[in-house]
Amino acid sequence: MGGVIALAGAIFDMLDGRVARLRGRGTKFGAYLDSTMDRYSDMLLYLGLLVLYARLERTGLMVLVWVAAFEAS
Repeated sequence: MGGVIALAGAIFDMLDGRVARLRGRGTKFGAYLDSTMDRYSDMLLYLGLLVLYARLERTGLMVLVWVAAFEAS
């Protein structure tokens, strides 16, 4: 279920900037805000995976998520 929600969010995230540009309503602040919100959403996804793998006691996968989170920043 979490994957479906993340996929739906990603689709809307891809479209919002394009729609703003097509309507002539894109701004530098809007682009900055979108970029910032993308970072927060990525952080929450990584945090969710870390919590899941911690509960399952899968240390190797926790390390992999941790590395991916720092590599993405």
